[in-house]
Amino acid sequence: MSKARLEKLARKYGKYLSMEEMKAENRSKNKVVGEGENKSKPKGYFERFNHKQVVITLLNGETLRGKLHTNRYNKYDVLLENSNGKILIPKHSILYMMEISGGDGK
Repeated sequence: MSKARLEKLARKYGKYLSMEEMKAENRSKNKVVGEGENKSKPKGYFERFNHKQVVITLLNGETLRGKLHTNRYNKYDVLLENSNGKILIPKHSILYMMEISGGDGK
């Protein structure tokens, strides 16, 4: 490691670090998730409403109620299941949606 790099690190940390200390610090910053730890991906907007009772308002002003179903394979559409049957709704046509309170979908 060059002297300039060591001096830059010394200014940053206030002291000279040995190579082992720098490696240990990098390992602690870049901690890899172990086998026992949960590596869950943050849920997207539509996935939070998956299998729940919702009210969907479309861009044309129409309001639909039902149980929302999403999947990761069809990322452009959602399926709304209500008393009239199943409706495939393109995501780009949804203005907003709200979860019906107490609508866990079970």
